[in-house]
Amino acid sequence: MRILKAALEEFSKKGYLSASTNAIHKNAGVSKGSVFTNFRSKAELFYQVFQYCTDLVLSEFRKQDFGKIYDFFERFVAITFWKMEYFKLHPDVYQILLLALSDSPPEIKEKINNDLHKLIELSGDLFFTEIDKNRFSEEYSEEEVRLFFKIALEGLQAHFLKEGFLYSDYQKYKDFGLKFLKTVLKGMEK
Repeated sequence: MRILKAALEEFSKKGYLSASTNAIHKNAGVSKGSVFTNFRSKAELFYQVFQYCTDLVLSEFRKQDFGKIYDFFERFVAITFWKMEYFKLHPDVYQILLLALSDSPPEIKEKINNDLHKLIELSGDLFFTEIDKNRFSEEYSEEEVRLFFKIALEGLQAHFLKEGFLYSDYQKYKDFGLKFLKTVLKGMEK
């Protein structure tokens, strides 16, 4: 665990390429050999840090009770604000997830993409569990509503990543994101 925590700090501060396994082993208080005995490579260490971060987020997320919010948009807003607050309190975790999305090592990119896809699917399931389907026009099936929002969320995420999301601009991004998603929602409502 000491190695993972030291690696989390190093990767989140310096990025994958600039992170030093020498700094990681020194900060963990272990030999460099211990790092590579436990993790075959720097890329594998990054992957384990990524998994550790996703486990932390999911563990805290599952403690929330968003299922009691039946209005889809209100639930979406509540989940989005929870994520933003969580990442504000844990910027190192946010940075690792951002690195995984935008700059993961080539040798583990497919594994990370598979894990991220599963995470997105889980998020979608949580957003759409027990929603008021009467809100949407009959011309949209439940699968289409899910798909359109998934595409909108992925596009919004890609837009923010391209812009280089900064917490100092949190309110601007929040307002923009909510306006965008309200527009998507209104297009499918009765």
